[in-house]
Amino acid sequence: MPRPSEFVREDVMESAMILFWEKGYQATSMSDLSRAMDLRPGSIYGAFGSKHELLMELIEFYVEKVAEKVQATFAEAPSEREGFRRMFHSMIGDMVCDEKPRGCLLINLLIELSTIDENAAARLRSHLDQKRKFFEAILAVARQKGTLKNQSSDHDLALFLMGTVYSIRVMGKARAPRCELEIFCDQALEHVFGPENPVE
Repeated sequence: MPRPSEFVREDVMESAMILFWEKGYQATSMSDLSRAMDLRPGSIYGAFGSKHELLMELIEFYVEKVAEKVQATFAEAPSEREGFRRMFHSMIGDMVCDEKPRGCLLINLLIELSTIDENAAARLRSHLDQKRKFFEAILAVARQKGTLKNQSSDHDLALFLMGTVYSIRVMGKARAPRCELEIFCDQALEHVFGPENPVE
């Protein structure tokens, strides 16, 4: 039975987000959304506008959830290197425990929409660039502390670590073994920060 007009917005958005994540934007119909969100199509239109407007709001919803998790990870880590390690290993853990590895929602949508929806693609690229800038700021702190061994610019190293994120997400979606994903992560961190326990 569809929900009444009073519903928890975050709950129904979570359901819609998972559906877009699993099926993709174009393959998801309003009927699919109605079933997943337990709302009549009219209620969806009334609360969120069009399917496209729902997508744009979901992008912001997803970005906020991920940003909170990543920021908390770095805030709790004893070092910048350990922050990146925990972030990568959390991503790996989520994917290997997922019965249907889905990769990164932003990357999936960007690949799907980059040639057909420039507005959505621009929004997605902007958020990914914000994440790159966050990485760059973390690396700048590590460089000030003298724990960043690679002499490339913070900008270039942040791009490299974003590439590591993309690679782990794609490899995880392709069901690469956890041990391979962790090796990839560790090699990336060694490239940026140097050996974890260098010989004096």
